[in-house]
Amino acid sequence: PPPPPPPLPFSLSPKPLSTVSPSQTASMQVAFVVAALVAAATAQIPARCSSPGTFEGRMSEFNHATNTYTPGIFTYDGPNQRWRFVEEVHSNTPGRKFYEYLYLHKTDERYRIALSDRKCSVSKIPSSEKWRAWGIPFNATFDGEYTLGVQGEGFTVSSWHIKNWEHEAGVDWIGHFSVPNAAVKHCVLIDEIVAHNISSSVSRHYSDITLGIHDPNVFIPPTFCDSQ
Repeated sequence: PPPPPPPLPFSLSPKPLSTVSPSQTASMQVAFVVAALVAAATAQIPARCSSPGTFEGRMSEFNHATNTYTPGIFTYDGPNQRWRFVEEVHSNTPGRKFYEYLYLHKTDERYRIALSDRKCSVSKIPSSEKWRAWGIPFNATFDGEYTLGVQGEGFTVSSWHIKNWEHEAGVDWIGHFSVPNAAVKHCVLIDEIVAHNISSSVSRHYSDITLGIHDPNVFIPPTFCDSQ
């Protein structure tokens, strides 16, 4: 008879399977679900976009405390931290004065120029109006996305908010930004609500935005401001 085969260098005997208790199984399932939810939520939060450095457009502001509506044109200069707003004169508000505002944040100066008699006043910029870049703030909380306009015809907007204890000016803030995609190139602020307290808040809407500044001299204060 042929000789028996040599012994194998390893054992074919099955090793006992490690046992997992029902409580350990439940814990692993919960951990897996939580990790999946966190990953899904993180994947759905869009990146915080930055707005263009310079642009102009129209802005309308409604002051809920004074019940006043103020439309006008604005100019934004991010690199030099400058902001200009010129109120639109309306003949249907007799007795009301209209102003041009210049905010020069690097020198902490605010110019208010009356459009009727060109009287000028200069003051420090209030703490509630500190400079902020027009991108999505780093500490803003994402609320969701929606379509502005008709589905298939409008564009996507992202919604963000900051609670007053997280805002450097101590205000509650809500802002909506255009979401860049194949049809929309730039991230710009569409509207915002700024609430100082329950009885003092403003709503602002931005439109007709064009990139660049057509006349940089608009940020030069008028010479007559020096003599007033």
